[in-house]
Amino acid sequence: MCGITLATYRQFYGKDKTVEDLKKMLWWEWETIMRTYWNRCRASQIESQSIAELFVDWHINAGVNAIKQVQKMFMITADGLVGPVTLKYLNSPNREIIFNRIKERREQYYYNLVRGNRKLAVFLNGWLNRTRSFKFSD
Repeated sequence: MCGITLATYRQFYGKDKTVEDLKKMLWWEWETIMRTYWNRCRASQIESQSIAELFVDWHINAGVNAIKQVQKMFMITADGLVGPVTLKYLNSPNREIIFNRIKERREQYYYNLVRGNRKLAVFLNGWLNRTRSFKFSD
């Protein structure tokens, strides 16, 4: 439902929520969840909209692992929190290079997930298609 799983919906709106509740999710409920992910990534402080959207979308899909993967890519402490150091790297002048590196890291992350658990292979094409749908523009 617009990128929201039942588990995530329950985290925000209660353990008793059902699939039917999720299907009837209101716009403001969806927006609240998305805003939370956006804020966790401090995306309003990322100067490139393209990088912000790619990064936040990965966080929506992979949780704190997305933040840690980007931090590892920059070879900084992978604490899963977007702070001033992470933002400094995300706001590097070579924005298109940063965007492409994040995109490549994200794809590799999905391949590694499937290597570690073959049952996840059913999701691989969807994950890759979603990642590849992002295009850089600044």
